[in-house]
Amino acid sequence: MKIVIAGASGFIGRHLTAHSHRLGHSVVRLVRGDGVSQPGTAPWDPARGQCDPAVLAGADGVVCLSGASVLGWPWTNRYREELVRSRITTARTLVRAIEKLPDSDRPKAFLCGSATGYYGPDNADQFLDESSARGVGFLARLCEEWEQEARKASDLTRVVNLRTGLVMGSDGGMLGPLSRIYRYGGGATLGDGSSWMPVIGIRDHVRAVLFAMQRESIVGPVNLVGPTAVRNKDFNAMLARVVRRPAILRVPRFAILGVLGDAGREAVLASARVTPGVLDAENFAFEAPTLEEMLREALT
Repeated sequence: MKIVIAGASGFIGRHLTAHSHRLGHSVVRLVRGDGVSQPGTAPWDPARGQCDPAVLAGADGVVCLSGASVLGWPWTNRYREELVRSRITTARTLVRAIEKLPDSDRPKAFLCGSATGYYGPDNADQFLDESSARGVGFLARLCEEWEQEARKASDLTRVVNLRTGLVMGSDGGMLGPLSRIYRYGGGATLGDGSSWMPVIGIRDHVRAVLFAMQRESIVGPVNLVGPTAVRNKDFNAMLARVVRRPAILRVPRFAILGVLGDAGREAVLASARVTPGVLDAENFAFEAPTLEEMLREALT
């Protein structure tokens, strides 16, 4: 397959590129600045809405993973604007480039990032699948706007919204820095530990992206999460077990909210019991279905 990736230098993008190469696929990474001279790259400038449509021509899939990290704190008004801008402008630039291509040259699928933050931070024990309503809060609105921008390509090609959960990998996401804290005995339960965490291993995540790319029956939102969400207290205990260190500390909810504000409520303490409804219906086979398998795959 020919795969074009925006955001290939990020945590997920790096793994998606490497996994695609291992499977023998051709990958074109959209890059800005000095990286254009590297093999397998093509220039673009989403801030100016610039992307050569010819780069996307004939692609089996165009994957948009670009966007500033929601783990960048504090969420000042300026940073909130960056979170929105970095997602909307990249998706919009790709949609407009696809639009300029003749029907015969358009990519077979446009897979655009989103997140389980779509469902909001306060869902109690409710099971959430792709048909569940959008939640409340900044992240939920951000995900909705991101998905709406991507869906503008729906008349041009098949659009898939990648609602990504908490991706477990040692070299990025939340687990990378968190595992180092745990190895030094600083592991802690957050709040009362009851929050649901929709986790997925990085290898299963990128496998699921390629799976969705190839399955013509998959259209619209797809929850990229493992088979079972886990409570924060159980995540804390399992990570401590895997790194063989105690984790007896507890960070009170009021302290998290006092320091991080909305970012604490919507990102750190968010509770979303998300299920992989579409992946299950399409018989996707997880290689690391349990939290323990995800953590050991990433850290050992």
